[in-house]
Amino acid sequence: MSKSNLNFRETLEELESITRQLESDEIGLDEAIAHFERGSKLAVQLQDELKKAQLKVEKIKARFDGEPTDGMSVEGMIFEAESIDSE
Repeated sequence: MSKSNLNFRETLEELESITRQLESDEIGLDEAIAHFERGSKLAVQLQDELKKAQLKVEKIKARFDGEPTDGMSVEGMIFEAESIDSE
């Protein structure tokens, strides 16, 4: 799997690993700079994913806040959630 295709959990684990390596003082300056650069990119990627997730949650809440859900079937709710997910 290429590093650009990592899922959220894998990306976070890689960032945590980089952080531990940088905190260990066991790597050279050039390697530390490379790790810092990679970690910075991963942090931005994670922030973007969290923003997307937050927007999805806000959209879901906005659609269902104040709306009676007893008239909507479970299938209808799933369809709504899936349509939000595909945006």
